[in-house]
Amino acid sequence: VFAVHAQAPASALPPTIMIADQDRVGLNRRSAYWVDTNGLAGTQAIEDGTAASLPWRLRARDQQSWKQGGVLWVTFEVAIPRNQRWYLEVGTSGHEQVQLFHRDAQSSWVTQQAGAALPVSHWAVQGRLPTFRLDGTRTGPVRYWLRVEGERDEFIAPLRLLREDALRSQ
Repeated sequence: VFAVHAQAPASALPPTIMIADQDRVGLNRRSAYWVDTNGLAGTQAIEDGTAASLPWRLRARDQQSWKQGGVLWVTFEVAIPRNQRWYLEVGTSGHEQVQLFHRDAQSSWVTQQAGAALPVSHWAVQGRLPTFRLDGTRTGPVRYWLRVEGERDEFIAPLRLLREDALRSQ
């Protein structure tokens, strides 16, 4: 179905990020990554039980590499206070396509996208960097899947969660 980048499996996906009083949260050591070497895996296939068997690795730094034609996946789970507005910010705009997926309260897929292949006016949140809205309407944790593809074969970017006021102050 899809190829797996040779690497040691993570013992487990990182625990749920519990947002409290902070206004920014970095995703290093709070997210995991996997490289789909041929770029064929879809979110549904990853979520349908395949996710646990994939060789996820803890994202301990801001750089991941892969072979040409591959796709980087990053996953994290976060519980944010209800009705707060939080965002995921990708610290570079140099990749052709960056997509964020999650399921809404009705279990339908929600997809947001940004990246160099799209005009900024078509980005999920317009700005200088790819930024995506997190679901603040639900109680409990929400699992997110970030998909990065492009002609580059490495991803060097901090990933962080920002409360709306912190995002605006930038």
